[in-house]
Amino acid sequence: MKYTARTPRIMAIFAVLLMLPFSTACSDEDSTVDSEAANSSAADIVASLDFDDSENDDEIEYGAMMRTNTDYNITIEYDKRFFEEGEIEALSSYFYAIQTEDKKLFDTYAAEFYMDYYLENAFGGLLDTDAYITQQHETFSDQVDTDDFIFSLLSVTSCIDDEDSDDASSTAADSSDDSSNADLDLEGVPALKEMFIELEGEDAYDEYWDGCKFITVEVSLNDGESTYVGGTINAFIVQLNGSYYICA
Repeated sequence: MKYTARTPRIMAIFAVLLMLPFSTACSDEDSTVDSEAANSSAADIVASLDFDDSENDDEIEYGAMMRTNTDYNITIEYDKRFFEEGEIEALSSYFYAIQTEDKKLFDTYAAEFYMDYYLENAFGGLLDTDAYITQQHETFSDQVDTDDFIFSLLSVTSCIDDEDSDDASSTAADSSDDSSNADLDLEGVPALKEMFIELEGEDAYDEYWDGCKFITVEVSLNDGESTYVGGTINAFIVQLNGSYYICA
């Protein structure tokens, strides 16, 4: 599907989304870790223990029950209480598509409504999906100075969903937190919802929109010898018509 609506309201929404920070950390000696050490953490130990589910689990902040999942193309570390397996598969596959420059796989997991509008408004229609994937691949390869990098670990460091975002928005006036992540928590998910509604309409929203989560992902890259802790990426996992897609 292609989207051609160009209203001031959509432009304002898109401006908010474009302001969501993408940060990269330059690779240096301090950020270099042994590959084996990078994939071994306290989270692995916690994940190996057999915890009974508690009725108070939802009162514990994100990060208390981290696990490491090696079932997919890229290893992902995340708090298992906050995600479905389909969301983790989508996230791993999205980054693996960038790593391997696989357009078919990328198109399977990238949200089409977001990509179409992003390419048109961020790049003036000068980039297509192929060029975008190549650009993203080059951005990461530049960090480790090799085109043959792999994503050795994706660590999901925070997560906020539709309901939490709506609750946070209602109390935004009382917040004194000026961090970029706080701004995104309050504006990101509602802004993405509004973009979808403006582009697709209320009927499509009611029929297809099943939920959305804003996440921050710390990316680790391996150049074949060492692992580097790269940047932190803000992304959305959106569920449409029962399937999961990534907006990043």
